[in-house]
Amino acid sequence: GRIRSRPPLVSGSGRAVHRPLGLVALAHTLPPSTLNEVRMESQMFVFRVNMDLQVTYCENRISEYMDLTPAEVAGHTCYHFIHVEDLDNLRQSHEDLLRKGQVVTGYYRWLQRRGGSLWIQSCATVSI
Repeated sequence: GRIRSRPPLVSGSGRAVHRPLGLVALAHTLPPSTLNEVRMESQMFVFRVNMDLQVTYCENRISEYMDLTPAEVAGHTCYHFIHVEDLDNLRQSHEDLLRKGQVVTGYYRWLQRRGGSLWIQSCATVSI
Protein backbone atom coordinates (compact mmCIF):
# COMPACT_ATOMS: atom_id res chain seq x y z
CA GLY A 1 0.00 0.00 0.00
CA ARG A 2 0.94 3.64 0.01
CA ILE A 3 -0.09 6.81 1.82
CA ARG A 4 -2.13 9.23 -0.27
CA SER A 5 -1.93 12.94 0.45
CA ARG A 6 -4.46 15.71 0.16
CA PRO A 7 -3.54 18.58 -2.13
CA PRO A 8 -0.75 20.56 -0.47
CA LEU A 9 -1.48 23.66 1.56
CA VAL A 10 0.75 26.66 1.33
CA SER A 11 1.92 27.65 4.79
CA GLY A 12 2.58 31.23 5.92
CA SER A 13 6.24 30.76 4.97
CA GLY A 14 5.27 29.92 1.37
CA ARG A 15 6.20 26.25 1.83
CA ALA A 16 3.85 23.50 0.63
CA VAL A 17 2.64 21.29 3.49
CA HIS A 18 1.39 17.81 2.54
CA ARG A 19 -1.47 16.48 4.67
CA PRO A 20 -2.02 12.71 4.75
CA LEU A 21 -5.44 11.56 3.58
CA GLY A 22 -5.20 7.84 4.21
CA LEU A 23 -3.62 4.54 3.34
CA VAL A 24 -4.44 2.85 0.05
CA ALA A 25 -3.71 -0.87 0.29
CA LEU A 26 -4.52 -4.14 -1.42
CA ALA A 27 -5.03 -7.24 0.71
CA HIS A 28 -6.19 -10.79 0.25
CA THR A 29 -7.37 -13.32 2.80
CA LEU A 30 -5.37 -16.32 3.86
CA PRO A 31 -7.12 -19.67 4.04
CA PRO A 32 -7.95 -20.76 7.59
CA SER A 33 -5.42 -23.10 9.12
CA THR A 34 -6.38 -26.74 9.37
CA LEU A 35 -6.71 -28.47 12.71
CA ASN A 36 -3.36 -30.18 12.10
CA GLU A 37 -1.66 -26.77 11.91
CA VAL A 38 -2.89 -25.57 15.32
CA ARG A 39 0.07 -25.50 17.68
CA MET A 40 -0.69 -27.32 20.93
CA GLU A 41 1.00 -26.07 24.07
CA SER A 42 1.46 -28.32 27.10
CA GLN A 43 -1.25 -26.53 29.10
CA MET A 44 -3.88 -26.92 26.35
CA PHE A 45 -6.60 -29.50 25.86
CA VAL A 46 -8.95 -30.12 22.95
CA PHE A 47 -12.69 -30.27 22.88
CA ARG A 48 -15.01 -30.33 19.90
CA VAL A 49 -18.29 -28.47 19.74
CA ASN A 50 -21.09 -28.21 17.23
CA MET A 51 -22.10 -24.85 15.77
CA ASP A 52 -24.21 -24.08 18.87
CA LEU A 53 -21.10 -24.62 21.06
CA GLN A 54 -22.49 -27.86 22.46
CA VAL A 55 -19.55 -30.05 23.48
CA THR A 56 -19.47 -33.27 21.43
CA TYR A 57 -16.01 -34.50 22.53
CA CYS A 58 -13.56 -33.58 25.25
CA GLU A 59 -10.03 -34.85 25.92
CA ASN A 60 -9.31 -36.59 29.22
CA ARG A 61 -6.66 -33.92 29.86
CA ILE A 62 -9.39 -31.50 30.95
CA SER A 63 -9.23 -33.20 34.37
CA GLU A 64 -5.59 -32.11 34.75
CA TYR A 65 -6.70 -28.47 34.77
CA MET A 66 -10.27 -28.49 36.05
CA ASP A 67 -12.37 -30.45 38.51
CA LEU A 68 -14.50 -31.68 35.61
CA THR A 69 -14.40 -34.91 33.62
CA PRO A 70 -15.04 -35.19 29.89
CA ALA A 71 -18.37 -36.91 30.63
CA GLU A 72 -19.50 -33.92 32.73
CA VAL A 73 -18.71 -31.50 29.91
CA ALA A 74 -19.97 -33.48 26.89
CA GLY A 75 -23.57 -32.77 25.97
CA HIS A 76 -23.62 -29.30 27.52
CA THR A 77 -23.08 -26.03 25.68
CA CYS A 78 -20.03 -24.00 26.57
CA TYR A 79 -22.41 -21.28 27.73
CA HIS A 80 -23.41 -23.60 30.61
CA PHE A 81 -19.90 -23.29 32.06
CA ILE A 82 -19.21 -19.59 31.44
CA HIS A 83 -19.39 -16.99 34.22
CA VAL A 84 -22.40 -14.72 33.69
CA GLU A 85 -20.21 -11.59 33.44
CA ASP A 86 -18.29 -13.13 30.52
CA LEU A 87 -21.28 -14.31 28.47
CA ASP A 88 -21.52 -11.23 26.22
CA ASN A 89 -17.84 -11.43 25.24
CA LEU A 90 -18.09 -15.15 24.51
CA ARG A 91 -21.28 -14.62 22.49
CA GLN A 92 -19.43 -12.03 20.39
CA SER A 93 -16.55 -14.48 19.85
CA HIS A 94 -19.10 -17.15 18.87
CA GLU A 95 -20.58 -14.79 16.25
CA ASP A 96 -17.09 -13.98 14.96
CA LEU A 97 -16.35 -17.71 14.67
CA LEU A 98 -19.52 -18.30 12.65
CA ARG A 99 -18.78 -15.31 10.40
CA LYS A 100 -15.02 -15.73 9.92
CA GLY A 101 -14.32 -19.42 10.54
CA GLN A 102 -11.67 -18.81 13.22
CA VAL A 103 -11.45 -16.91 16.47
CA VAL A 104 -9.22 -16.47 19.50
CA THR A 105 -11.37 -15.46 22.43
CA GLY A 106 -10.41 -13.09 25.17
CA TYR A 107 -9.88 -14.59 28.61
CA TYR A 108 -13.06 -15.76 30.33
CA ARG A 109 -14.03 -17.67 33.47
CA TRP A 110 -14.94 -21.36 33.17
CA LEU A 111 -17.04 -22.46 36.16
CA GLN A 112 -15.87 -25.43 38.22
CA ARG A 113 -18.02 -28.19 39.69
CA ARG A 114 -17.02 -27.46 43.30
CA GLY A 115 -17.38 -23.69 42.90
CA GLY A 116 -15.03 -21.00 41.73
CA SER A 117 -13.77 -20.60 38.22
CA LEU A 118 -10.67 -20.92 36.07
CA TRP A 119 -9.54 -18.22 33.61
CA ILE A 120 -9.12 -19.70 30.12
CA GLN A 121 -8.78 -18.59 26.50
CA SER A 122 -10.02 -20.53 23.50
CA CYS A 123 -8.70 -20.84 19.97
CA ALA A 124 -11.51 -22.10 17.73
CA THR A 125 -11.56 -23.16 14.09
CA VAL A 126 -14.55 -24.31 12.07
CA SER A 127 -13.83 -27.75 10.64
CA ILE A 128 -16.04 -29.39 8.05
